[in-house]
Amino acid sequence: VIPVSLYLHLVNALTDEMEKLHSGTSKITAFLVRFSEKGYGLTHSSQKKTKVKCQPTMQEAIQAYDLNSIFPNVTTVHELLNNIKQIQFTLKTAIHLYTGMRHQEVMRLPLNCISTIDIHKEEKDGSGKVVVPARMIKLISTTTKYTGYRKEDAWYAPDIIVKAIEVLQRIAKGLCFGSEIACTNETPLFLSAGILIAPVNEINNKGKHALFGKIKNLGLPQWFLDAVITEKDMELLKASDPSRDFENERDGNGELKFKIGGVWPLTSHQLRRSLAFYACSSGFVSIPTLKRQYKHLTAEITKYYSRNHQNIVSIFGHYDAQTG
Repeated sequence: VIPVSLYLHLVNALTDEMEKLHSGTSKITAFLVRFSEKGYGLTHSSQKKTKVKCQPTMQEAIQAYDLNSIFPNVTTVHELLNNIKQIQFTLKTAIHLYTGMRHQEVMRLPLNCISTIDIHKEEKDGSGKVVVPARMIKLISTTTKYTGYRKEDAWYAPDIIVKAIEVLQRIAKGLCFGSEIACTNETPLFLSAGILIAPVNEINNKGKHALFGKIKNLGLPQWFLDAVITEKDMELLKASDPSRDFENERDGNGELKFKIGGVWPLTSHQLRRSLAFYACSSGFVSIPTLKRQYKHLTAEITKYYSRNHQNIVSIFGHYDAQTG
């Protein structure tokens, strides 16, 4: 379970990133489409060597499509691909954070994955503020857990995730058209940025899934690096699972996995466990609701995910009746 302060850091940082990316990528599809033109984004000297007509350099292209806030230090195609991968990693993490979906379930999201449904009328608190909106969002993907075969399923998500999906759609469409491959509703939402420079005959019509196994080698985003473990975080970590010896756990390189002053070793499954944990400790979400969202076979599995939640203060704090 991700300790409270680090969990809230991720909520705030990823929400800010989604807002920034959504407002700053309105022209990214048109920008990526241009990479189907030979020489586009290369330096003028490289363009002369390949004997192509004069094309904008990478910096000129980024400026022309108002993408400076998204790609501030990008000067080469290689740097661009790494930056796109970082963006995809950030938005993938946000989807896990807000939905509790498994890694493979997110990776199987198709380009056209958003469906809206209307539920009960909106609910308001005593001050008139809407606390439960009438409109909810449904992400469509597939799951093989407990079935042995792929079946369509759905996950509820808040409106902010729609912005994340829209950014990913803009990127995926740009990668498709920039690579001159077919773009359909079933195209993977997470396309590998490498298809911009891959030979067309090596790519099938659906493109390729993005790969995030080596994201650490490409340079982690700042929101990830800012999640630094404190002494209090270690205390909460131990309380969340007293049976584990977190202080002495080591990673694949033999280094201490959880250490004060170190960066939290985030994984997508931690976000799934933490959402269940804090949802239960909040008292606002029932076990049947979590079971449905998590696609668990039994409620006992859901209870196992949220075990020891009573040991940790809710991320919403405690209500004081005297002070309100």
